[in-house]
Amino acid sequence: MTDIPRACGGCNACCKPFAIPEIGKLTATWCTHCVRGVGCAIYETRPGACRMFACAWLKGVGEGGDRPDRVGFIMNQTGVQVFDRTIEILELLEIDPGSLESPRAKQIVDHVARGPYVVIQRRQVSETEFQPEVVCGRGFLNDAERAEMHRQLQQ
Repeated sequence: MTDIPRACGGCNACCKPFAIPEIGKLTATWCTHCVRGVGCAIYETRPGACRMFACAWLKGVGEGGDRPDRVGFIMNQTGVQVFDRTIEILELLEIDPGSLESPRAKQIVDHVARGPYVVIQRRQVSETEFQPEVVCGRGFLNDAERAEMHRQLQQ
């Protein structure tokens, strides 16, 4: 079976969770330039942060049907420096309320928990705020690392 390259298509899920100061966009709010299900109204002149971002699904993480607008959450891979090592993180950012409680989200967390990742879920708790929660990887971090990661996540 040949993998089909992934493309955003009508997915605009990344237009909600992140703050984009260049255009005055706040965290956890839909971008005013987003035409949901269609695309970005300023695509040709969009900010650098928007140009650089590619969700984990676009990079091949998950199954083809896990496109963020279909599952209601974005998967984002990142690394966080905690003391003397980089901790690999898979973030699940809630786009649709309750989506992180779905069977698919739980399958992804269970699968990733077997590897060297820490999984962080970010649920929307207000109109402009996500609350981070480490949901697996606790055995992978010692107490000091866990406290430092928590401190960094709160910033």
